[in-house]
Formats: sequence, structure tokens, C-alpha cells
Amino acid sequence: LTEPQSNFISHKRVIGNSDDIERESFGLQKDSDEMHISSGQKQKTYRFKIGKRSYGSSHFFVEDLDRRKVVLLNGKLIEDLQKAKIRLFERKTSDIEKNDVASAVLITGNKRRHWDHTTRSKSGTLQWTSEKDKTTPDSSFSRWYDKLLRIRIKRYASMEEAKKIDQAPALFSLALKGKSQKEMETIVMKKLNLSDHQDKNIDEFWLKSHFLGLYAAVNVSRAQILEKDLGSFFEDDKSIPAPDAPK
Repeated sequence: LTEPQSNFISHKRVIGNSDDIERESFGLQKDSDEMHISSGQKQKTYRFKIGKRSYGSSHFFVEDLDRRKVVLLNGKLIEDLQKAKIRLFERKTSDIEKNDVASAVLITGNKRRHWDHTTRSKSGTLQWTSEKDKTTPDSSFSRWYDKLLRIRIKRYASMEEAKKIDQAPALFSLALKGKSQKEMETIVMKKLNLSDHQDKNIDEFWLKSHFLGLYAAVNVSRAQILEKDLGSFFEDDKSIPAPDAPK
């Protein structure tokens, strides 16, 4: 490994050149998993093929595909990458940036509301407008959406938890459409009421989007604010049948 690589990815020992050793004995097969890691301002990418765990230790044999070297690599780094969906939390719920959203449809129960995000103020700032009044900015939805964007993920659901969450009705779903027809996202939040070992009722809020791909537990106090504010959007609305939220 080069010196920059040594500083970035701490290897325990160099085993030898890839062409001079029996790679299969280190678990390095043609179909072995690979990891690509980018680092630095120029986003240099390091490519590694992951072999088997070293006998009697937590480290892995890894092949540096660019340098053609087999090294013993810190096992924690490998495990963090292999279990990334559990250990590495996303900081955002959608890959559509706020100013790239062209429209939004909010569904709760059997009601829905639609907002447009393509008109601009006199100063040139994008503003949300309701389908009821496309000339007046809707600051209430803008504030609510900002709160949703700031919500933080605490952890991801296990497979067993996901099965239970699937059965729960959606507290709300928000369908976003970007400037491009290909840019689409659906964010669904569900609320579960559980009892702890002292028989106290505990609310859990779970969020899922196409971007995340998994149910994620979110901050309860912030989710409760979103829930409380939902009613203000539908006070004067008549019931409109809403389709099931995409899973």
C-alpha cells in the first residue's frame, strides 16, 4: 500500500503480491465481495476484494486490487461496511434536494392535500402554494416540511420489527415529485403504541422512504410535532379517498 493508503486504511500486515501467492487459500475468489472507498478532496478511490477472516483474530485478508497486494486488514472496518444498513445512519430521508421538489401530495387517513413548488416570489425565492390557492404562499406547509427534513434517525428496524410495522396504518405519507419525471419519492411515517415492562404506553414513530429502503425509528418529540400539525392542513377539507401509500 502507498503511504496515503496506509494512513487512511490501517492494515496489520502485508501478506505478499497477489500473483505470487495462492489467493484462494485466503478466501479471495473471483466472486468475493468488493469494497470501494473514496477519500480526499480529489475523491481518490481505493478498491479492495474481501477474503476470509484470519484464523484466531477478528481481521480479514483483503486484496488491494490496484497495488495487487494481499494484506491483513482491521476487522472492524470490514464489519462496519458489511453491516452498514444497521450501523451507518443516513442523515436525510430523501435524495431529492428541497429546492428540486416540484410538488408534494400529503395523505393522512382518507384525506389528501396537494402543494406546488414551482412558483417564485418577487425576490426569486421558490415558494410553496396550495392547490386551493396557487397565488398565495403556504408558509404553514413550508414550515412543516422543514421539520420533516430535520428529523433524525435513531436506528433501523430489525426484520421482526419491520413485520409488525408493515401491519400498522400510515400516520401520513408524503409523495414528492422532482423537476425531472424520474425524480420521485414517497415518505411514510407510522406510529406504534407499545407497553414497556411497567405497562406504560410508549409511542414509537417509524419512517420509511424509497431512498432509505428500511424502516427507521425517529426522534419521538419531533415526530409528535409533525403529527400534531397534520390536523391544521385538513380542518376545512371534505373527505377525499386516498390510495394506499406505496411500500
